[in-house]
Amino acid sequence: MRSDDWDRIEDVFTRALAEDESTRATWVHATCGDDHDLRVRVEELLESHDCEDTNLDVPALGPAFHIGETGLELLTRPDHPDAIGPWKPIERLGRGGMGEV
Repeated sequence: MRSDDWDRIEDVFTRALAEDESTRATWVHATCGDDHDLRVRVEELLESHDCEDTNLDVPALGPAFHIGETGLELLTRPDHPDAIGPWKPIERLGRGGMGEV
């Protein structure tokens, strides 16, 4: 697909978002005309945009982290957990900027 195809898809998608939901499908069909590929891609984007079931609402780092005044902060931090999943830690091998091993 050429970059100008993506530009056209983005343009129609953006304009479709401004349409009322009740008339959006008709508007997309009329705007895309005989360009089936354009219509399918715009409809897919609209469906994805309207989908409320998304992982984007869930924090990527999980509930143990939050953004505090000094940046990313750990809410709970056991110094020596008894188990990590099915594994039992024996000793700490090292510590660095990204965590502990």
